[in-house]
Amino acid sequence: MTRTVPPGTPDGRDLPGRGPGRWDLPGPDLDGRGPGGGPAEALRRLVGDAPEVGLDLVAVERVRRAIDRHGDRWLADMFTGPELEQLRLVRGDLPERAAGRVAAKEAVVKALRPNDLVAWHDIEVLRLPHGAPVVRLSGRAGRHAEHCGVRSVAVSITHQDGWAAAIAVAGSADPDSIEEYPHG
Repeated sequence: MTRTVPPGTPDGRDLPGRGPGRWDLPGPDLDGRGPGGGPAEALRRLVGDAPEVGLDLVAVERVRRAIDRHGDRWLADMFTGPELEQLRLVRGDLPERAAGRVAAKEAVVKALRPNDLVAWHDIEVLRLPHGAPVVRLSGRAGRHAEHCGVRSVAVSITHQDGWAAAIAVAGSADPDSIEEYPHG
């Protein structure tokens, strides 16, 4: 992969261990696939050349209190019918799973950076049969994404020790041309 920086711009090559041309040498990428064949190229294929990133962290206990206090009304305000169906079908702690989806929705909002408020139902976070989350945009969120040239949003969700976190990457890649990056 060749990096281009304007003349006079620090690019890290003056740091110890980063000699001239190190980044331009042919050879294996991090995963041994050769230049441009590793995780960075997979991300570029997934989201395009100018991705926007959003990150969010949610306390599971806060979601648990909201569900205890407001019950199905809070869940219906936050999630679409298909989202609720998936949340209830999966074994485990409902507040933990819901916190992950809330974090994902917040991360998507941060990646999209809309000028106006979007409804929670405009951002739908579902799981594919093999478990990977997928995002569907509609309403204001969908219109804003289209206006900004966002054609795909990738999201990852994790839970640990009472916290749920999510990262969303929005970009211009055509979702129909995305090849799944093999893991492991």
